[in-house]
Amino acid sequence: MKKFLSHALYFLIVLLLINGILFFVSQKLYSDKYTQFSLAYPSYLLADSHGEPLSNGTEKYGIYNFSYSSDSYIDMYRKITFLLNKTKIDTLYIVADEHALSPYREKTNNLDRSLFYCTQYEFDNYYEYVKERYIKQYLVIFQPKVRDLVRSYLYAKVINIILPKQHQPKDWAEMAFEDRIKNTEERVLGQFPSQENSATLEATLLKIIHTCEEHDIKLIGIKFPLSSEYLTVLADKTYNVAHILKSNGIAILDYNSVFRYNNEYFQDTDHLNKQGGLELVKLLGADINQ
Repeated sequence: MKKFLSHALYFLIVLLLINGILFFVSQKLYSDKYTQFSLAYPSYLLADSHGEPLSNGTEKYGIYNFSYSSDSYIDMYRKITFLLNKTKIDTLYIVADEHALSPYREKTNNLDRSLFYCTQYEFDNYYEYVKERYIKQYLVIFQPKVRDLVRSYLYAKVINIILPKQHQPKDWAEMAFEDRIKNTEERVLGQFPSQENSATLEATLLKIIHTCEEHDIKLIGIKFPLSSEYLTVLADKTYNVAHILKSNGIAILDYNSVFRYNNEYFQDTDHLNKQGGLELVKLLGADINQ
């Protein structure tokens, strides 16, 4: 029995050591940036990866860019309730792209990270809050998503070392038209896997709308720029985000087609690069100052 307990203790120590290393690495790669925020702005931009290329360029217009890759309306709602407990908000700009209510976005999100912005009142009991907010956060060894991230990070580092720059993926504007179309068809198929939208995300979007009404916050939707190929392949596919917003009296800034013929502004079929982000900030600033 004593030998068994000794082995069990060694195993536990090794497990905790591995967990500690993974926790440290995952904090740097996965959590630290996500938990950065500012309370010094009257307005906030909430979007997924489509809002990230704007970087901090929006700050000159009093807008803090609170966007993050894969954020769903649930993640955004958590951020909104967090901000409301900390500061006063005048205006919220929120993504209104066609895919925002997709079942794909319901499954691909940041629910594990946005727990940082939750309070215990969002859970059925205190135990559930502690389990989700702290136990799962610190026992990263049992989180496949974190392990996959660390693996992908190390893989990317190795690829950058062993592959010459000329053999790495081309920029969007440098790709052949046929390759851009193929890439776009795969992207649209992934974002629109079915005709029905996510009922959960739609309900959360309505909660965001009602929360803004209750706190006298001006809510504005934003449709981010898309490439010509994406607009062509997308056609009339939609999960009706804009319809929901407009039916609730919410204005939408529609930038979908503004860079349709500027492939140099895109890093892929539906994401701007740094240059495109700077150009979009200019358009946003002009619309705000009208």
